[in-house]
Amino acid sequence: MKLGWRWHLRTLLLIVVVGWEMGCGHVRPVGPFADRWARSTPPASPPPSPVTVPAPRPTPPMNLVAADDVLPDNPYAAVAKLKSELEADRRHLPEPPRTAEISRIRGPIR
Repeated sequence: MKLGWRWHLRTLLLIVVVGWEMGCGHVRPVGPFADRWARSTPPASPPPSPVTVPAPRPTPPMNLVAADDVLPDNPYAAVAKLKSELEADRRHLPEPPRTAEISRIRGPIR
């Protein structure tokens, strides 16, 4: 079977259409003729500076249990002290800051 010139034309047309649909239509020209084919778009404004809030200083952890407090005849008392120490540290954690910035997506999502 001999393939004619029409087969090549159809293949080229198919490649161009599929390439355009996949997102190749927004490729910017590069080279000596780039300014001739470039679109005239207004320059983008610089993004706003991010809003930063200093983090609150955390409270130092409590030290209720030391290594000398753990004795072989009474290890469960040290465990109870350690649990109360961890619970007290957990209660005194500051609230995480809430951000006021909301991201919005403009245009279609691909």
